[in-house]
Amino acid sequence: MWYDQLFDGGAAVFGVPAVVGTAFFILRIFLSALGSVLQIGDGHDVDHSVGHDLSHGAHAGHGDTHASLSVHELFSLQSIGAFLAGFGWTGLIGLVTLHWVMVASAAMGLLGGIALSASVIAVYRGFRRLESAGTVSLSSAVGLEGDVYLTVPERGKGVGQIRVVLAGQLKVVDAISRDRAVPTGEKVLVVGTGEGNTVIVQAEVR
Repeated sequence: MWYDQLFDGGAAVFGVPAVVGTAFFILRIFLSALGSVLQIGDGHDVDHSVGHDLSHGAHAGHGDTHASLSVHELFSLQSIGAFLAGFGWTGLIGLVTLHWVMVASAAMGLLGGIALSASVIAVYRGFRRLESAGTVSLSSAVGLEGDVYLTVPERGKGVGQIRVVLAGQLKVVDAISRDRAVPTGEKVLVVGTGEGNTVIVQAEVR
């Protein structure tokens, strides 16, 4: 069968990364789709990415301006998976289809891996730019009421998460407490913004 050629002799050098990289992409697509479905609850489209995208987008934006690659982008799971898939499949084309020698096939594989990895990074950058264009400044949350999504530890002992409506959308953002710990489900008032794209909250007195 055709797939036997993937692991036949020297072809395994390319067949293994080709299969691993391709399987990774299929898994990532499935998990992304599953995550999108699970984020929808209680009649709201809950966006969990506000705090992360604001911080990550700021760093990525600096890199975009200079058209350079950050270490995060270069060694992300997406770029590594893309490189493996590109290296494997293009290397196989050179070795099995074009009947090139191993060195020439490996060189072709490296070029294919780099090209596919660079394409994936470019696509993710484009997504981040679109997300950044639609993100809302956390300062607009000050004075709003929210509810605790993930227990907010007492001051100085960690970060939790709250749900708050920003620009008509229910967002999940990282939060730190002004004083005591606030358990899941309790109402809080956003009283400020903190470091690392967090909001400062206090439990509402009933």
